[in-house]
Amino acid sequence: TVAAQNNGMRVVVGNNVSYAPYVQDWAQQARFHAARGWKTDSQVVGEERERVIQFVKDAIQEALR
Repeated sequence: TVAAQNNGMRVVVGNNVSYAPYVQDWAQQARFHAARGWKTDSQVVGEERERVIQFVKDAIQEALR
């Protein structure tokens, strides 16, 4: 799970399945999954961060209308 907080706003993105750390966690990913191209949580955050931030901003703006 990844959490970002800014000026009291918080967004949490995660995966709660029991085996998730072995598939996507940057510190615990099994070599099996890495070898098959599974991205780690850190990689996905790095690639999608701006997109998620924009999504949240758009949702807030829509809610305020």
